Amino acid sequence: MSVNSSRARAAGVPNGGPRTVAKFSTTSSKSSGFSDVFEDPRRRQPNASPSKVFTVNGSMKYTNSHILRYGTTRSMPDHEHRQQHHHHQQLNQTVSNGHATTGRRLYSANAARRPATRRMFSNNSSGSTFKRTALERKEDAVSFFDIDMDKSPYYQYRPGEEISGAVHMDIRSNVEIRFVELLIMGQGTVTVLKAKHGLPSTVKETYLRKQTFVIGTGDATWSSVLTPGHYLSKFRFRLPKDLPSSISHDDLSSGFTMDVNYFIKARICDDVGSSSIRSTSSANRLVKVLVTKKQAFNVQRSFDLNLVPSASSPVTHTEEVYLSCAGNNQVAVTLHLDRTAFLAGDDVRLQLAASVPHSQKVKAISCKLRQHLRLDNQKDTTTFTLAHIERTDPQSTSQTPDETSYDVTIPTQTNLVTSFLHGCRMLRLTYTLAVEMRFAPAGGKLSFTIPLGIGPCAEPIYAEKISSRKAVPIFNRPTRFPCFSPSSMKKPLQVDRSSRSSQSINVVTKYSNSFWAKCFLCCFSSTNVE
Repeated sequence: MSVNSSRARAAGVPNGGPRTVAKFSTTSSKSSGFSDVFEDPRRRQPNASPSKVFTVNGSMKYTNSHILRYGTTRSMPDHEHRQQHHHHQQLNQTVSNGHATTGRRLYSANAARRPATRRMFSNNSSGSTFKRTALERKEDAVSFFDIDMDKSPYYQYRPGEEISGAVHMDIRSNVEIRFVELLIMGQGTVTVLKAKHGLPSTVKETYLRKQTFVIGTGDATWSSVLTPGHYLSKFRFRLPKDLPSSISHDDLSSGFTMDVNYFIKARICDDVGSSSIRSTSSANRLVKVLVTKKQAFNVQRSFDLNLVPSASSPVTHTEEVYLSCAGNNQVAVTLHLDRTAFLAGDDVRLQLAASVPHSQKVKAISCKLRQHLRLDNQKDTTTFTLAHIERTDPQSTSQTPDETSYDVTIPTQTNLVTSFLHGCRMLRLTYTLAVEMRFAPAGGKLSFTIPLGIGPCAEPIYAEKISSRKAVPIFNRPTRFPCFSPSSMKKPLQVDRSSRSSQSINVVTKYSNSFWAKCFLCCFSSTNVE
């Protein structure tokens, strides 16, 4: 008998009952899955001397005869041990003569699989016998493994859009695995390093998880054998409509980190007892990962600032306070913003108009752009200061006999996290503009807190629907600092001298002054301050 007969016997059916192995081979690119080829690649009969098959000695007779019968070194069931002694002498004589016992030809079927066992294969492609042992890494049998997306990696998918691609795999030699799986994941993580309690806080959230088996199943009872060839498996998946946009934000100065990412992962997995070095959990079962490939993709929700209620409405607020008990020490301050919502990278332009009596003056003006965030599992709100400008004895940008105007410009960074986090429930994010004015010699302090809305940075929408991405120039705003600038408003503010806020914008004001300062000012209320 030939060497090919010994290999046929090695994968044959023992007397204990029928056993089958799922064989997968090269598929056509027109198919979306894997097709089975009912062909035994070991049918060819190369010329090999009997000494190249196995070397039999006293310590290896049992192992070699077991390999010839079952193709595995694992221990046999109890009912097989009774038949082992009967065939032991006959098998040893056959191996010593350089022949193998006749066995059934290995057949394949898509629905039939062999129970998972560790096997030893012989590769005769080079004309000589090569035996894979359990000490060898199964990863070496995979020469190529990759995920090919139909669109460019820079393409921005919209929620509800279809994502498609293919998984490519090249196998150089026979390898037994558990399964090949495909995962589509979307998850978010928020970390605040400088929380109020002094410890970092982290919240995670999962938006998308889709799992499918390209080859095999998650059942640990069955395994599959991949024969040499190229494998192609296409996939197509429609994204949910409620997904949040991809975000990657890391502010080292404030300790606030937020990451919302999406990716596709393909993995070749095997039993824990295989020769792989990595372990993970899949479908609630512990498996070994032989080869893995990860491909990230971006999701961007469409955002229109004009659809935000009252986004383009100007904010005008007037506050009147008395610096002392004297009736002639009344100060009226009017605050004006051209709108309530901005895009990341826009300039926030603020105008302050103050009507101050001659005995008083504006000693200092301070403006802060603040970010407030509250995690889903916490009740406390963490506040960060993004921009700060303070000027002592500020010079007015315009002056009339009745009032003095001050213009402040506060730029925003393009990487700010939007306050409109649709689909994200692990974090609530808001922005406010805090303004503070100090007067002298009374020493009073008047503060304003104005809520702002920050949308995502405006970027060009890529209209091309092909995998190649054309280079589109993007105007990047330079990093600027808050400053007092000349007035950009052509018309003076026409407002009533009463405490009010425009429309539904809730502007919080507060005035504070010490009792002794008020009493001191009453005595010198008629003194003019230069």
